[in-house]
Amino acid sequence: QMRVGLNTGDVILCDIGASSNRVDLTIIGDAVNVASRMESAAKLYGLDHLISEGTENRTNDHFEYRLIDRVIVKGKNVPVNCYQLLSEKGQSPSIQQNLQETYDNALQAYFSGDFIAAMNGFEKSSEFEESKESRDDTNLNPSQVFLNRCKHLIEEKPKQWDGVWEFLIK
Repeated sequence: QMRVGLNTGDVILCDIGASSNRVDLTIIGDAVNVASRMESAAKLYGLDHLISEGTENRTNDHFEYRLIDRVIVKGKNVPVNCYQLLSEKGQSPSIQQNLQETYDNALQAYFSGDFIAAMNGFEKSSEFEESKESRDDTNLNPSQVFLNRCKHLIEEKPKQWDGVWEFLIK
């Protein structure tokens, strides 16, 4: 079992170390940092992977994706759209199509600030979600994350809302 974060962008590939000792090949750069943040965020949604908008844009002719969220990751100021890979293009089973449709509708209500409609939508989409058990023995999936987030946002209505969630952790 492992999690993966995918991002596309320019990186620097280099050897680190002295030639007479151990040399490691590594990559550095902003694109690497975003991929690392995608991997960390995947855990928070109960997913095995998250894919950035840049990678989704380059591969959406071949694969079906579900927009999971718009987030600002630690160390960035610009939101990143996060996606889940669902299947090869045209190969989604009907349950996945139902999930994508109900989740997308709920997500649009969430982005527009209609948290009650979003909660209703995420309750419907949660019926189609696969779940991972979290540490507190609850089911963890993107719909459940948004249900909890909507409850919080209804109780503490934000003064300004742009639909972007900020992650404060790496």
